[in-house]
Amino acid sequence: MKIRERKEKTTLEQGNAPKESIFKKAIAKGTSIKEGVVKNVNSKRGTKTNSAGNNGENKEKGKIGTVIKNIFKEGISKSGITIRTQLIIGFVIPIIFLLVVGIVSYQRAAGALESNYEQSTTNALEMTRNSLDSSLRVINQQVMEMVQDTNVRSYSLGAYIGKSGQQMTSRNAIKTTVSVKETASDIVQDIYVIPVDGEEVVTSKTLDNSKGGKGADSFMEALKKSEDSFLFDNAFVNWGETHPFFDSCLGISMDEYTLFCYQAFKQGGNQGIVIFDISTQGIKNLLQQLDFGENSHVAFVMANGREVNTSTSTRK
Repeated sequence: MKIRERKEKTTLEQGNAPKESIFKKAIAKGTSIKEGVVKNVNSKRGTKTNSAGNNGENKEKGKIGTVIKNIFKEGISKSGITIRTQLIIGFVIPIIFLLVVGIVSYQRAAGALESNYEQSTTNALEMTRNSLDSSLRVINQQVMEMVQDTNVRSYSLGAYIGKSGQQMTSRNAIKTTVSVKETASDIVQDIYVIPVDGEEVVTSKTLDNSKGGKGADSFMEALKKSEDSFLFDNAFVNWGETHPFFDSCLGISMDEYTLFCYQAFKQGGNQGIVIFDISTQGIKNLLQQLDFGENSHVAFVMANGREVNTSTSTRK
């Protein structure tokens, strides 16, 4: 019995052993299966992860490619300005600079030309004024010389009244002097020597009685009482603008002269006077030498408002 029990125990132990080993193997196998499953799962997941990563990279690359394509296709830059706009700006900016440089250069050149023109015009006017001043100073000197001339003083103050020979000689000498001085100057219209009453007026002008002139007879006393009496205010050389009574006596038009230079002289109760009329045409000829271009106006204006220009002379 004991032997059988031992055998049964042994059998039972042996019978249980395989089951236990089988179970352990099953467990181990299950573990390996699980591990295999896990590995498979992990490998699949890894594959999915790798494929997802690759897909993500491809998608990123696709996006970048799409952006690049859009940049070249639509011309969009990072700053948001189109390439066409950039090209236009690239062309316009140099043109703007060229325009600015051209405008500035033009303005500077125009300013320089204008300045040079103004300077040359001023110089021309100054030269003309100096020329006119020189001519008038010469006339001023010539009036003084005539007043100091012995023949002029003697004849004008009546020293040769009743002495026909000396009277004629003196008159002819004065006529020669008057003619020479009038011819020597381009701006002298006429020269007059007015003696005392009883003598003849000596002048470079051809007197025309048809214009109301009184011939060559002197009118000294009437002149001293007329509106031209200012001619005898002093014994210095003076300049005047008009002598209306004098004009009416000799048939002179005011338009013939612009101004006049004169000097009166006397001895005792007798008086004489020398007058140089300045030619209006002579002044015009001088002004016509000044050419300042179209729409320019050059005039000689006197204190009384009388204006002489290249076309007309006007008294106010």
